[in-house]
Amino acid sequence: MVRIGTNGKDGAKGDEGLGIWRSSTSTSTSTTSISLSSITIPSGRSVKVGDLIIANSTYSYLYRVTAVSSTTATVSYITSLRGATGPQGPAEPTGTTIYSNSSGTTGTVSLNKNASNFSLMEIYYNKEGLNTSCKVCDPNGKSATLMFSQFTSDKVYQGASKKITISGTNISVSTYQSGFGNIIDGATDDVTQGQENAIYITKVIGYVS
Repeated sequence: MVRIGTNGKDGAKGDEGLGIWRSSTSTSTSTTSISLSSITIPSGRSVKVGDLIIANSTYSYLYRVTAVSSTTATVSYITSLRGATGPQGPAEPTGTTIYSNSSGTTGTVSLNKNASNFSLMEIYYNKEGLNTSCKVCDPNGKSATLMFSQFTSDKVYQGASKKITISGTNISVSTYQSGFGNIIDGATDDVTQGQENAIYITKVIGYVS
């Protein structure tokens, strides 16, 4: 037979564990007090000496509570939980408008500065009211293709392009390499093509890195 004795007295209640709280207050490293009303405290809990408070939504400053009154926690600053600021990235290239014509041109574009001055050129162009652009790195002496694609009707899909060459203060056009191609749904000849110089250059911006 096993005999079980009576239960002994309960031991003393242990200390409440460390609390970490979040305050909505905008603080600084010299802050020495934080209002309890700015802290979300669960029911049945309270801020006490030794607890930690995180405040300042930008830097997440960490404080230790050194005293508590009915309305305020006295704190001492410990550290910022925000990591170190990384190196600054390179500056955006500076853009200079070297050609602008709201109507645009299909012919040679005369630039007001030499293309050799720029490390990047952005060419804006349109066709039948649709606008887009292309970029050319180290543009002087380079050729590029200005391209478009669109549905010209519910049954016709059109691709169009033209070749340009950038040299000094001019952007010239190769007209024999400018044209279009149509894919026509339901037609006997479902693909048509032809030469056409109908892409208008409206603006050119040069960038210096």
